[in-house]
Amino acid sequence: MNHCCGKEERRHPKRTLVRYDQQGQADEQKDRGGCLAPRPFRDSFGGNVGDVPASPTHIAWDCNIPGRKVKGHRLLELGRNSQSHKLPVMIRIRRTSLAILALVALQLWAPGGAAQETLRYTILSNGRTAGSEADSYGQGGRVDSTFEYNDRGRGPKITAHYLLGGDGLTLRTDETGNDYLKNSVDEHFAVEEGVAHWRSTSETGQAPGSGFYISSNGAAAEEAFLVVALLKAKGAPVRLLPAGEARLERRADVTVQDHGQKLHLTDFAITGLSYEPQTVWLDDDLHYFGSPGKWFAILREGWEGTNDQLYALDLAAEDSRNARLARELARRPSGPVAIEHVRLFDAEQATIRED
Repeated sequence: MNHCCGKEERRHPKRTLVRYDQQGQADEQKDRGGCLAPRPFRDSFGGNVGDVPASPTHIAWDCNIPGRKVKGHRLLELGRNSQSHKLPVMIRIRRTSLAILALVALQLWAPGGAAQETLRYTILSNGRTAGSEADSYGQGGRVDSTFEYNDRGRGPKITAHYLLGGDGLTLRTDETGNDYLKNSVDEHFAVEEGVAHWRSTSETGQAPGSGFYISSNGAAAEEAFLVVALLKAKGAPVRLLPAGEARLERRADVTVQDHGQKLHLTDFAITGLSYEPQTVWLDDDLHYFGSPGKWFAILREGWEGTNDQLYALDLAAEDSRNARLARELARRPSGPVAIEHVRLFDAEQATIRED
């Protein structure tokens, strides 16, 4: 240890490492990033940065971060096998940490003000857990879904990616995996230059314009996407692709309770998908909540106990609709009705009577 100009110099037997004054402050130089780094390592023969001594070495650091000054003299031990000697080590670690923090901040403060949200669901068969679904909502109308369930050895396993437009209509769909009977699924849809294209293992087609694409093997959340598109249509029907149109009816709403929490839900019925309206429950964010049932049901994870309550409300709404249709569509004859020229089966005599 030598003393020169009021400073002491700590030396390795062959190399001078860092110069410290008598108060323990190291001579420092500013790097291009605005941080203060220790003096470069130079050996007694004028060697370049990177010549690290065989024995452990201690260095000091002092770094200014915009808006906040971080200063200290943490010691880092380096040895012959260190791979970090090309740049001041603590500064590089500090910059890496800042990069990670920046990525986290971008996720938390992305446009729209919310990070990606993932909702998980339990698939029930005869009251028992048979599978699951997970839907991840990203920015710009992107949704990634995975789902699978086992029904006595059968059942699908699908990975799906969706891109939805501002009007709720489908811009792109990609689905891969296997269907209920274990056949391969490779289904794709996209709108390009005003023309909708779709391709799967069962059909290929295209049509001018846009619409809501009904996939053959999509996630349960697709019904919620369609509800959003119908709500944005403000009462008008929505064109379906490959064919058809859909309409929406708001049936009921309820606040359910489970595991000490409350959640407000709305029951929607979509006509145009099958012979009877397809019902689906959504939360106030218009995200899929579930489709209750006695034999088969899909419900948000942690809320499986609401199945019977929601199923009873579905049945009551269905009975009410059927009664209304009977009143509106029934034709009542003004007089007696006779059915002539028929064949009558006589069960007591086990014969058929003609005319």
